[in-house]
Amino acid sequence: MRLGTEIKRPRRDDLVDLRDRLWYYPACLYMETNKDLCEKARKLGREFVVRTTGIVLERSNKNLKMPTGEIEIDVTCSKYSTGANCLHSQ
Repeated sequence: MRLGTEIKRPRRDDLVDLRDRLWYYPACLYMETNKDLCEKARKLGREFVVRTTGIVLERSNKNLKMPTGEIEIDVTCSKYSTGANCLHSQ
């Protein structure tokens, strides 16, 4: 699965919520399998734009209150854009 999305919120060191136009997707980053990716992701904050590739897995702890609550994404590759230093006003 590929997503072009933004980070809604980091929840833990190994889990972030990604948001696209319609849904939230829990994305897992495992230090054991991809140390470099985890270290880069820890520096990101809310609303950073990411392009993510990963494998869709069935969640062990399902959240049936969310439309995407039965899946998680095991992130295998990501590219990040830089965050804005400030908002520009007109």
